[in-house]
Parts: sequence; C-alpha cells; structure tokens
Amino acid sequence: SLLEKATSEKVTLKLDLQINSTSDIFQADSGRIEQILWNLLTNAIKFTPEGGNVTLRLWVEENTAVFQVEDTGIGIPEEKLPLHCGLIYTLKNILLMI
Repeated sequence: SLLEKATSEKVTLKLDLQINSTSDIFQADSGRIEQILWNLLTNAIKFTPEGGNVTLRLWVEENTAVFQVEDTGIGIPEEKLPLHCGLIYTLKNILLMI
C-alpha cells in the first residue's frame, strides 16, 4: 500500500481535499484514476528524502476536478522543465457534475 511504502521510506503522506463532498461530484474511470495517482504518488515518495512530505490535493476549478501531487523531493532539473511544463493529461470519459 502507499502508506506502507511511505512509512518504510519515512515520508509523511497528506491528503488535502478542497471540495464539498455533497455538491462536488464527478464520475470517472476509477481504475484509470487509481493507476495515475498510484504512479504519481509512488514516484513522489521515491524521490522525497526521509522526513519529507507528499501531499495529494483535490479541488474543483471551472467544472473540472483537479488532482495535484506535491512533494518535498529533489524536483525536476531546470533544463528538463520545458519537457514537463504544460503537460496535460486528458482522461476520456470524465464527466464532472456540480
């Protein structure tokens, strides 16, 4: 599990839900969302030093569910930022209902 992985790496996992659980509802391919978040979170844990933090944040912006993974890891080297900036993953079959 993610918690076991984080614990073994001595990294703190945090969850920051900035949503209204009664009105912010969305439908998506849960298996695909789980796979994407698993990949992002395990990567964040892997590159975060002991005592660091990995935060999964969720909010709604302009009828879109936004997932953000933030960590206190080593980051992306400056010369590789252009390869990553503006990279957007579009998930088909996501319908946000507010």
